[in-house]
Amino acid sequence: MTTRSQGRRTLAQVDAGIGPSEAELRISAAPRAPRDARLVRPTVVVVGLGPAGAELLPHRSVRAMGGARQCFLRTTRHPAAEAALQMLGAGANVTSFDDLYDEAATFDDVYDAIVERLAGAARGALADVVGAVPAAAAADETGGYVCYAVPGSPLVAERTVVSLRARADLDVEVVPALSFLDLVWERLGVDPVASSVRIVDAASFVVDAAGQPGPFVVAQCHDRFVLSQVKLAVDEWSGSAGVDPPDAVVLYHLGLPDEQVLAVSWHEIDQVVGPDHLTALWVPPWSSTVAVESARMEELVRVLRERCPWDRRQTHASLAPNLLEETYEVLEAITELDAEPDGADADAVGVVAEPDGADADAVGVGVDAEPDGADADAVGVVAEPGGAVDHLLEELGDVAFQVYFHARLAAESGWFTMADVLRAVHDKLVERHPHVFGDLTVASADEVAARWELSKQREKRRASIFDGIPTALPALAMAAKVQRRAEALRAAGARSAPELAATVAALASSAAGFRLPDPHGGHPSPVGSDPHRGHPSPVGSDPHGGQPSPVGSGPSAEQLVGSGPSAEQLVGRLLFAAVDLARLLEVDAETALRITVDEFRRQVDRGR
Repeated sequence: MTTRSQGRRTLAQVDAGIGPSEAELRISAAPRAPRDARLVRPTVVVVGLGPAGAELLPHRSVRAMGGARQCFLRTTRHPAAEAALQMLGAGANVTSFDDLYDEAATFDDVYDAIVERLAGAARGALADVVGAVPAAAAADETGGYVCYAVPGSPLVAERTVVSLRARADLDVEVVPALSFLDLVWERLGVDPVASSVRIVDAASFVVDAAGQPGPFVVAQCHDRFVLSQVKLAVDEWSGSAGVDPPDAVVLYHLGLPDEQVLAVSWHEIDQVVGPDHLTALWVPPWSSTVAVESARMEELVRVLRERCPWDRRQTHASLAPNLLEETYEVLEAITELDAEPDGADADAVGVVAEPDGADADAVGVGVDAEPDGADADAVGVVAEPGGAVDHLLEELGDVAFQVYFHARLAAESGWFTMADVLRAVHDKLVERHPHVFGDLTVASADEVAARWELSKQREKRRASIFDGIPTALPALAMAAKVQRRAEALRAAGARSAPELAATVAALASSAAGFRLPDPHGGHPSPVGSDPHRGHPSPVGSDPHGGQPSPVGSGPSAEQLVGSGPSAEQLVGRLLFAAVDLARLLEVDAETALRITVDEFRRQVDRGR
């Protein structure tokens, strides 16, 4: 049986009697299927030329080039290629692909054309040999292959080699060589495995390195434009993370007489040298990222479930009260903000509005208390930091912990993972924003909201426009949500602020006329009456005894409430109208009421 090593004697014969033995030239000892005249395939021997000049050029590569039927260089525009040509001499049969770089529109076009030319040349070389010797010996005939020489290592950042090895119609042998990366590790004193270094092509850095903290070696920084794109990308990422971009190291012409290794500030990376295809960039670790911290949190929850007795006994139902409590603590932290970061107004803080929010589910009631009477904070969370912004950061983290915990429970049940949660909400938001990610044009935010509601109704096949609104929502928030949905779907007519104000005033006036039993056993006292004067002073009335004067004009209280409403009905309608007015004024009724309650508490405390 012929083995893979025996089928590769063409290269061994080139070396015979000159240097290494055939065994030393083995690229792989893996066995190959039996080979006969009918199974002979064209062969391409790919050799690396090393990262710099003649001192790092492997002699074996030069011998393989000299013994080939035909030899090709990916480019002559590299010191290693120049050194190889000098060692081969003027009569060497060597062709470069520089013309493709000059003529092709894209690098992909260059690489595809190189692979096709090499395949064609290999077929021609095999045909020549088969015609000259018995077919069964063709695979072993010296010169029955073509050689393809590339600067550096053929196994690092060489797209053409990947494509060649993927072809079923070719035999491809690879002769390794030093990569420019070996010089990078030596110059920087870095162990790439211990440091978890990632190598990224400069042309694809913006996409391939997005959301990752480094360290990176950015290869093929061949001009200032490419370096500027790298610089701007990291500027943007660091700005979003609130950190300064890192210092960097420019690696220029490593292994050559004019080598430079320059530690520079980030804004100088595209200014200190005239970059070319022998320029690389070292980007050290500079910031944590969403991807990294998300993975750490997922791992933390997994460990807690395995090792903490309290966390191990939790269920979706037992954690539900914690999630509710943490959500309210976020709302409380939001109300503490005097102003948002960067001086933004805090008027809209606390608004519970769609779109851009996933539907809330009804909150269940838990049955499992936390250990030792602890509150709903995540176990092991550090002490509360000072400042409203830090408080909000902490509380959002507590809610995130609850989300990760529920996702972990679902994963253990085989339902879904945290990745599924994030993917689902990401895809849903993209689908519901065709005006952002598609060709749809919208005229206003109101149109966006209306399309959002219509989209949800279609997706979920809801019988009622109000399906999906959790019944466990606080009443004021539920009222606002019902009103928004009805308005977005044009199920209810829009009303002006004066009309709504008149409605509120009229309902308040009617409520003031209700008489309740005197708790002290005397005559009934009207709601809102002055105990010292004995007559009512309804909301909106003249405190000096005149007639009620509602704001604006609108329907009468009788028209609004019909005949004989109960006090509960009347107050409910009053609150519903007040929420509608608040919504029109872009005020969240729930938040506004909480603020008023807090003010009242402070006033009472000051008066005690």
